[in-house]
Amino acid sequence: GEAPTQLSYAVGGQTVTASVSEPGLSEVVLEARVAGPQAWWPRGYGEQPLYDSVLSVGGEPAWSRKVGFRHMGIDLSPDEVGAPLRLLVNGELILAKGVNWIPDDVFFTRVTAADYRRALTDAVDGGCNLVRIWGGGLYESEDFYDATDELGLLVWQDFAFACAAYAEEDWLRETVLVEARQAVGRLGGRASLALWCGNNENETGYQSWGWKERLGDRAWGLGYYRELLPAIVAELDPTTPYIPASPFCPDPAAEANNDADGDTHVWDVWNDLDYLHYADHAPRFASEFGFGGPMAYSTLRAAVHDEPLSRDGAQLVVHQKADNGFGKLQRGIDNHFPEPVDFRHWHWATQLNQARAFHFGISHFRSLQPLCTGSVIWQLNDCWPVISWAVVDSAGVRKPGWYAMRHAHEDRMLVLQPAGEGKARLAAVNNLREPWHTRVRLGRGLRHGGEVTWETLDLSVEPASSTAVEVALPLEADSFLLAEADGVRRAVWFTSTDREAGLPAPQAQVSVDRVEGGYRVQVTAQVLLRDLALTADEVMPGAVVDDMLVTLLPGETATFTVRGPELADPSVLASWPVLRSANDLAN
Repeated sequence: GEAPTQLSYAVGGQTVTASVSEPGLSEVVLEARVAGPQAWWPRGYGEQPLYDSVLSVGGEPAWSRKVGFRHMGIDLSPDEVGAPLRLLVNGELILAKGVNWIPDDVFFTRVTAADYRRALTDAVDGGCNLVRIWGGGLYESEDFYDATDELGLLVWQDFAFACAAYAEEDWLRETVLVEARQAVGRLGGRASLALWCGNNENETGYQSWGWKERLGDRAWGLGYYRELLPAIVAELDPTTPYIPASPFCPDPAAEANNDADGDTHVWDVWNDLDYLHYADHAPRFASEFGFGGPMAYSTLRAAVHDEPLSRDGAQLVVHQKADNGFGKLQRGIDNHFPEPVDFRHWHWATQLNQARAFHFGISHFRSLQPLCTGSVIWQLNDCWPVISWAVVDSAGVRKPGWYAMRHAHEDRMLVLQPAGEGKARLAAVNNLREPWHTRVRLGRGLRHGGEVTWETLDLSVEPASSTAVEVALPLEADSFLLAEADGVRRAVWFTSTDREAGLPAPQAQVSVDRVEGGYRVQVTAQVLLRDLALTADEVMPGAVVDDMLVTLLPGETATFTVRGPELADPSVLASWPVLRSANDLAN
């Protein structure tokens, strides 16, 4: 007979072998035990040690992957509110700060390993520790998961079912079975893979979107999500937990999308309400919420050639696919800003409103921890130049919303939000493993000048938690409230909108200096400057600015570093439309 085929598997300094002598198809299990491996952690919680693993057949490498050793779990234990969704890594609660991911290109095979690394680095730099692969997208390539393993980004992986009813007859069930086994077999055991999820919005669709009435007694996919898929995960990837849907309630008879249980998709805000209504929600895990805004001006100008540019231009309309998208953008302007005087001001107002919406929503949900254990915005990336919910556009330009997301993802932060007539809610959020004892300085002032009055209070926050107190808001319509503490970013709340109370005409001293790799722009405010930003991509292709959306009191200075090519006239960085603030919209 034929000589046996030798198999070997090596990982972490251990090698196990086996031989196969029978002809035909054989199943062999090789189990290697590694003594004392270092644990893999998501970013912010520890390191990401990875070990080479190689499967050889007949002495030749046949398969290889870097592996990490971790324990993934979920805790759905009911409490006095409902049934939470808690992600656990190595037994520790992980407070998720994440983004939803869509296919990065409409032609999937054009996406390279470098493209994935760039886009996922946007998530890491934005303070994220989790990326959710939406069920309307793809089971991504190995390059994607290689990057998440190395970068410490947890992956929430939806199965490829989204926003639809699916037949369960044999002709489709067999295809579903094969595809799911391939996906779980390929991706199972990835260090970063934290959760398998059966579908996106199909259970809430059946309950709330009229499907039940239209389908009658016909099957719609529930058998896949509650029986077939969990059985495949249990067989092929038992180290990774599974939930049947997103949004999800552990009680299948209850409403899937509710704040008290599981995870929640919050879309009433973008669809119907102002972003301040995020405060109406107290979800256990907000796995989808988004707010629209346009791509960077440089990206828009490269794709849209209406002359002159206008919000109802024929080409721009093609690059906006949200239902009543322009109406929703206009509602945001009407709620917060004077009517923009031209297209450039409209573009800035809608980008800024998107940024404020993301900051408000993320900050609110994080200020509820540990009641709320995750916030995952819709969405990180874009696959074409479009007005959308993305915080990074299809050209890779970080929109103002990205900077707002990063600010709201800091491990320790102060949050100021309204709490009824004449009151504000001051929250201190602590994502670190050590308690946080801090003295907070509260300042009250007026938009158009005058002294800021200060008081102090002491706050203590347990690890992985938050604490909140009520403080008095100034009564004047044009007033603001500040909260500061050592080592964290200033929190600001304005008692009235920019539309209602205005802002001073922007006045500042600005210097621009050449530094290695770009420029340093220093801005000293002569009046209150709200949401100061530098959109350098308009004049420097590929430019990256280190910060944005900074609020300065008169006499304060902010320094921005811009990385990009040399400019013939660097002074363009010192004025509108590159240097801009909310003050430009309020005047």
